[in-house]
Amino acid sequence: VWDNGKAVVLPDILGDFHIKDMQLIAIAGWTGHVRKNTYEYLVSQNPWINQPLQQFNTRITEVFAGVRGSLANSFNYRVQLGYIEYLGMPLFVNNLKPSLFDIRQEARLAGTHLQGELGLVVQQQFNAVVKLDLFNFFNQDTEQRPWHVLPMQLTGSFRWHPLQKLVVKSDVFAWGSPTYLSAANEVKRLPAVMDMNLGAEFNVARNIGLWLQFNNVFNNAYQRWHNYPQLGFQFLGGIRLTFDQNQ
Repeated sequence: VWDNGKAVVLPDILGDFHIKDMQLIAIAGWTGHVRKNTYEYLVSQNPWINQPLQQFNTRITEVFAGVRGSLANSFNYRVQLGYIEYLGMPLFVNNLKPSLFDIRQEARLAGTHLQGELGLVVQQQFNAVVKLDLFNFFNQDTEQRPWHVLPMQLTGSFRWHPLQKLVVKSDVFAWGSPTYLSAANEVKRLPAVMDMNLGAEFNVARNIGLWLQFNNVFNNAYQRWHNYPQLGFQFLGGIRLTFDQNQ
């Protein structure tokens, strides 16, 4: 891989071992890739940033081991634990003038990474996926803390088809308390968060559909980025028209 004017060799080793007489597979790997921190990518992570003064990439490597498997052809799971390292990690720190975020480059951020995933499929009527990422960073070279990096992320996606033309969906997410640097240069934490969105879609005809969406159904007041509160409860609805005759 060519990274910032240098040729870099990254690992890409994966292996699995089927455990006899069990629907269980042991997995292990050593992987690496380079993430381009373009302005488009940075804004997708945090839309409240100042214009970056420099562009740099992030080199990510991880060594992991775990298990995956399935039960009754409808329930599947995967659990793995690894050591992850970020070289050149962008961190976000509040700047009061203007009140946006500056991007700081963390030379090295490393720690453990626990991943878990559960999936359930019941014929074509119901499916659910729950994912967990848990980080414990204990090696850091440049900054005091991994500013605004989430130590825990939990997401859940549920889809139910009670009728052929109707789908009811829900998305649940939660995250742990990220650290931030206050205006007084003190290390503080944002509160942990849990939220849920609900929605439904109904196909009235071949090319016409109705949809409803309820966001932040708990009407929680929270911040993903310090000083930028999320919107409260929202209700949206509309009509979807499809002009593709092949659909």
